[in-house]
Amino acid sequence: MTKDHLNHLLRAVMDMEHTTRESLTPRQYDAMCALAQECEAPQFVIEYFARKAIATQE
Repeated sequence: MTKDHLNHLLRAVMDMEHTTRESLTPRQYDAMCALAQECEAPQFVIEYFARKAIATQE
């Protein structure tokens, strides 16, 4: 899978989150953040998942 494919999948998860009531768990957000970093996603994508991971822990 290419970095481009991974970036599209990350964006798809972001988009799906806005259309459902279900949220990922803090661990899932951490995993998405790590994936975003690994595939060198744009900074706003990395920050999106990092902020969500912190917000869901509270």
